[in-house]
Amino acid sequence: MNNPFNVKRLWPLSLTLLLAASFSACDVLEDDDPIGGGKGVVIDDSDVKMLSQGTAFIDLYARVKTERPIRLDITADPARGTLRELRTGLLQYQANVDFTQGRDFFRVSVYAEDNTLLLEDTVGIVIEDDTTNLPCGVYTRSDSAQVWGDTTVYIYPLDNDVLCGDTARYRIEIYQPNGTLPPRYGTAMLNTPYNSISYAPTSNPPKDDMIIYKVYDVTDTTRMGYGVIFINATPGPVPEQPCQFELIDDAYTLLVDSLKGDSVVFKPFENDTLCGASSKYTLYIAQQPAHGWAATYISGIVYKPTDQPYSGMRDSLMYQGCHGDTCRTAKIRIYFN
Repeated sequence: MNNPFNVKRLWPLSLTLLLAASFSACDVLEDDDPIGGGKGVVIDDSDVKMLSQGTAFIDLYARVKTERPIRLDITADPARGTLRELRTGLLQYQANVDFTQGRDFFRVSVYAEDNTLLLEDTVGIVIEDDTTNLPCGVYTRSDSAQVWGDTTVYIYPLDNDVLCGDTARYRIEIYQPNGTLPPRYGTAMLNTPYNSISYAPTSNPPKDDMIIYKVYDVTDTTRMGYGVIFINATPGPVPEQPCQFELIDDAYTLLVDSLKGDSVVFKPFENDTLCGASSKYTLYIAQQPAHGWAATYISGIVYKPTDQPYSGMRDSLMYQGCHGDTCRTAKIRIYFN
């Protein structure tokens, strides 16, 4: 599943791009400005931006504008990560473990039907660890889940992703166009309304697997991205271990224009490691935010800014979760865009 490979000779692009060119050519005739200065092809070489511990998905179809049949070759692989072809023209970039910030790139060559080289260009990949340096968008981080025997696991993939605007507006779906993508050794199901995915192995013993999901804003579908969940399989029954709960820091990005002074609800327990249902835990505000107020509500936290929010403003609060006499604390970071 994780073996690298080189992407070479994406021949099916020729037919698809030729069909798309019938529309482009009409525009070109009106403007009297041939695509690519007469060579018939232009590649969008804008950088792909991603988070550390994330995965980038690059659709070559969407990056090429052409007025003639062509083929594409990846003629230089990235130096600090691995490219995999999920389906024709759809590439997945996975950074090396030690590459957490900086720039990588791969090179694309475009050939005519007679193998004449028309164009060479690079597609850059920029990894940022500070979300404030990224434009408003959808940035996913990779997730992983462990399965034993025939057990079913539940994954909440959005908990560690960075989403621009109100996170309540985002939905996920399991990405399997034409049934060609994984998972291959189990079944994945979307659980609504909680944006969780359950995975049950179908092989015995279970095997390592992968799930690709799509995340999008229901009010603005141009805000979308793809993420990956790695399934790590261990044969045998689930090991019995004493449960120790852990609270994990959260980060939320709020869109200033749509907030309009309203309060928002955070669900900090969703990505925490709990021993049993969250209803068995007591939630407290351990430290109030500097630019607003917060209160607990059922198993969530209501937050309302008291200062006039502006793009670039940051806030944070501390929450405490208690199970009997055992308590833990974690931080919620709040960013305004």
